Amino acid sequence: MPQVKVGSNTPVAAEAEAPVSAEVAAWRTAQKERAEAGTRAGAVARSSAAVLTYVPEGQGAVPWHQISDFRITDSLVARVNYSNGNLMLAATDFDVAGVGQTLRLARTYNSLDAPWGKVSQRWWQEYERYAQIFASEVVIYDASGGAVRFTEESNGTFTTPKGYSEDLKKNSDGTYTLTDRKSGSKDTYDANGTLTKVTDKNNGAITITQHDEGGEQKGFKVTETRSGRWVDLLKTNASQWQAKDHTGRTAVYDLNPAGDVVKTTDTEGKPTQFGYDSSRRLTKITTPEGRVTVFTYDDQNRVTSMLRATELNGSGHTGPTWTYTYDASSPSAAGTTKVTDPEQHSTSYKHDGDGQVTDVTDALTHNRTKTFDANRNVKSASDAMGVGGTGANVTTYGWDSRNNPTSAKLPTGATSAATGYQTIAGSDLPGSITTPDDEKTDYTYDTAGNTKSVAVEGTGGGNQSFEYNPATPTCQGFQGQRCKATTKMTSTKSVSTTFTYDAQGNLKTVKAPAPLGTTTYTYDALGRTETVQDARGVKVIYTYDNRDRVTQVDSSNYAKVTYSYDGDGNLKQRSDGTGVISYDFDPLSRETIRTLQDGSQTVLTYTPAGNVDTYQDPAGLTDYTWNEVNKLKSLKDPKNKITSYEYDKNDIRTTTTYPGNTVQTVTPDKSGRPEKIKATSPKGTLVDLAYDYAYTGKDEAKKDGGKIRTSTDAVSGYKTSYTYDSAGRFSYAKEEKGTTLRSSWQYCYVNRSGFGRDSRLWL
Repeated sequence: MPQVKVGSNTPVAAEAEAPVSAEVAAWRTAQKERAEAGTRAGAVARSSAAVLTYVPEGQGAVPWHQISDFRITDSLVARVNYSNGNLMLAATDFDVAGVGQTLRLARTYNSLDAPWGKVSQRWWQEYERYAQIFASEVVIYDASGGAVRFTEESNGTFTTPKGYSEDLKKNSDGTYTLTDRKSGSKDTYDANGTLTKVTDKNNGAITITQHDEGGEQKGFKVTETRSGRWVDLLKTNASQWQAKDHTGRTAVYDLNPAGDVVKTTDTEGKPTQFGYDSSRRLTKITTPEGRVTVFTYDDQNRVTSMLRATELNGSGHTGPTWTYTYDASSPSAAGTTKVTDPEQHSTSYKHDGDGQVTDVTDALTHNRTKTFDANRNVKSASDAMGVGGTGANVTTYGWDSRNNPTSAKLPTGATSAATGYQTIAGSDLPGSITTPDDEKTDYTYDTAGNTKSVAVEGTGGGNQSFEYNPATPTCQGFQGQRCKATTKMTSTKSVSTTFTYDAQGNLKTVKAPAPLGTTTYTYDALGRTETVQDARGVKVIYTYDNRDRVTQVDSSNYAKVTYSYDGDGNLKQRSDGTGVISYDFDPLSRETIRTLQDGSQTVLTYTPAGNVDTYQDPAGLTDYTWNEVNKLKSLKDPKNKITSYEYDKNDIRTTTTYPGNTVQTVTPDKSGRPEKIKATSPKGTLVDLAYDYAYTGKDEAKKDGGKIRTSTDAVSGYKTSYTYDSAGRFSYAKEEKGTTLRSSWQYCYVNRSGFGRDSRLWL
């Protein structure tokens, strides 16, 4: 196994949490009481509402914050919030297929103050989300523990907070409904603020039933009512919780005496261990394969370093380290976060007090800026080509009052637009979308918000329409599932694909237009595809492990393929009729050695920052070097021939120098698209191309588009012009030299636009 390169950066010394205010202390006490209470939970929330004035903010997945992810295993991700220093850990323990909704049991750790979880203080379950009801405000603690604050108006309606696309309504029976504008999904909270149901736009529901016993909260059961699949989380004793699904798969959570989760055992029986400091902050993760990640914090509970250890099952004292420094006095104050990688390359993120990152300066001192509108949507983005913001190329964005995107305009003028938004069953849906090349697509919807038709305007356009199950299904399954998709070929001819479902809402058959025929599907008890049989009778059988990873694919006309994984979810072996391929991974879960069927190997090593350092196979060693912002700087092949690369301030590759001193240069336009490409060698200029993106729009005005309209070669003197139909498909090209037409290409699209005819004419 190649040695892991560590780099020169080192962890920051940990600081204990600073003493908290009386206000914060009171909130934590109330949270602890609520997490432990059973049927009293609602009363606790309401009685606390009169006296509580503190609401934590900035924790969870805040939509406008800048967050960086590091994958630790296939079910655990570390998320560092550059806007305020919050460390999140996102873990998924169950992910069960449903009808219209996925049944997940997922949890989030926040290093900043967040609502207390039922299982453990800092681990918050996705279905624990609840509404805390104040006299003139309702605070929704969402799936990641974030606080979303809705102010109640004098007429009883609620104002959506800036940056969010959700609507809260109090119902006549005292319950509350929170509707997501993007998906139409609705959360229902009872009068005490407890989540009871999640309903999709087609009335499919996930129900949440609380386990209360003797005034103690002992968990909950979530059920996807259409399929009947469920996951049950239950406290088994003072130091252990268990989660089990309807097939018997079980995950276990073990606690220390303080109530922190110190070990989780997944549905394959693989343990992940967690360590904590005296402030109950998570400091160490040891994965099932013994891979170690270590965190430190400052006195404000902001993460200050992350170390990925080189030693399995070790103390975690050595390894590539990322550090995070803050000049803001607190997580809610304006300031700058500096992120430094293991090679001491730093990027600075300047943010305001709301966490909007307005200015980013990378390790090469290239600077990019953003502005935001009143609803925290990005209004403009300036690239790094300017100095101090002056002379930069600016992309602008438009939004409506409900946070729906309405336009995007590139620095060169190319503009896309979305218009005609309508709110249907709570979700906001566009009536039409127009590309920078004047290609317009119109959409219609049914009363649930399902797409009813898609029509591309113009002679080259097409039309598709869709039919769905009504309340009383016509293609089996459930309401809202698609029964038919029809493509209009001509004014007199259409073709359709039809769908049927089984009693649990699984897709059973897909009947495509002739000559394709019918494909049939079956499923296992977890809703995973078990068999697929096409119209030829070819059948493929799938097998899975308890973590939903495919372990075998068996086909009637191909050799069986099997897969095996390590405890962290990395693919360790693949075998088929040709033999076995095995994979080895380093302590950071990066592939290092691949052994092929014939015994030959490829070997990868990595730089401290995580870029590929060398690649070796039977042909020899290839060596890579990288610049300060992780762009490839040079490549030395097995024959010691070097290819080098240069970039502009936007990190767009502008120069490639090959071993024979052939040089390719690319001149990007202000939108980052190739404007010129030139290749030279010691023998002279090989090619010198210029590209133009302008076209004449429907309004006869000259416009900047997104497609190449002409390319001109200064070496040959040839100019090629490109034409597209109204659907944006390439339809015609002609090559000219001066006024002489040399050749042309025409493409005609028939049937389902999948058949093309090349009637090339050589003149």
